[in-house]
Amino acid sequence: MLGDVPTTSLHNDSIQWHDLCPFEAMHPVVVFYKPHASVANAFSLYTCYLLLSWGSTYYVLTLLWIKICSTALLGIVFHLSRRDQLYFYNNLGYSTVRLYAHAAVLDLLLWIGFVIITAQFI
Repeated sequence: MLGDVPTTSLHNDSIQWHDLCPFEAMHPVVVFYKPHASVANAFSLYTCYLLLSWGSTYYVLTLLWIKICSTALLGIVFHLSRRDQLYFYNNLGYSTVRLYAHAAVLDLLLWIGFVIITAQFI
């Protein structure tokens, strides 16, 4: 019978569609990354300039190490100067190590995109 079938509510509080979206979990990381994105992207564009001036993709590993060192240095400076802002992200459930790791991966992915685009002009 039709009356015996249990109906489900669309307003179920257990799982929502946006809980399954991986980009929703990255939003606090993007907000965390935004204040130092200009400096990080300046280092990325500088490595792209070096790649163009050298005229070869043989030095990509050297540029990767430059980018890794600059990201670590930028993370240290940010941590020492804005340590009090980390409490906000800790209250959201992000540990400091997880937040910096996600921001570094985001920065590295952007750098890889820049290098791929730059390599097209060599």
